[in-house]
Amino acid sequence: MTEHADWTVLVPLKRLADAKSRLELPAVRRQQVAADMACAMLAACRAARRVRRIVVVLQDAADAHRFAALVDEVRLEGIPSLNLAIRRGETAVRRREQHGDLAVLPGDLPFVTSVEVDHALALAAGQPRSFVPDRRGTGTSLLATTAGVPLNPAYGPDSARRHRSSGAVVLPVAMGSGLRHDVDVLADLRARDAVGSLRVG
Repeated sequence: MTEHADWTVLVPLKRLADAKSRLELPAVRRQQVAADMACAMLAACRAARRVRRIVVVLQDAADAHRFAALVDEVRLEGIPSLNLAIRRGETAVRRREQHGDLAVLPGDLPFVTSVEVDHALALAAGQPRSFVPDRRGTGTSLLATTAGVPLNPAYGPDSARRHRSSGAVVLPVAMGSGLRHDVDVLADLRARDAVGSLRVG
């Protein structure tokens, strides 16, 4: 696989006040953990050699300062639907770069590394449209398209099946990759060596 450093990564983030409601933490701490997780994932993307541009799509302008230093563009789309936010972000990116490669990553992948991001994008470069399932095999972490192919996002319950049914190719990313370790509950954080600001309990 050759170096292909021309990916735009689109990161849709729910309003921090509402994010990760299943984490059984006090509201202020829960919001901080959600922000820290997103920042960890964004930092990994920032360090990845194949990522040229990072665009974060926010629901709430009040959250912008948390992520501005790690991204190239902040877009405010005050809509609750994740898939609609992704499509709005995609439209804006495609308006500027019609034929560029585009990937979506959610903000709840705090254990992913830049090497893992690069590996997945190298695999995705060989497919028009592809995705990486979460470790349970039912959800979706990365969704990627090349050469201006529409993302056609179907995040939500059973998204892996829906992405596969719509023609997206499953990328062979190892089960132990941080790219497959999303965080919904505290046990997801404790399942790995959560350190620093992500350590809970």
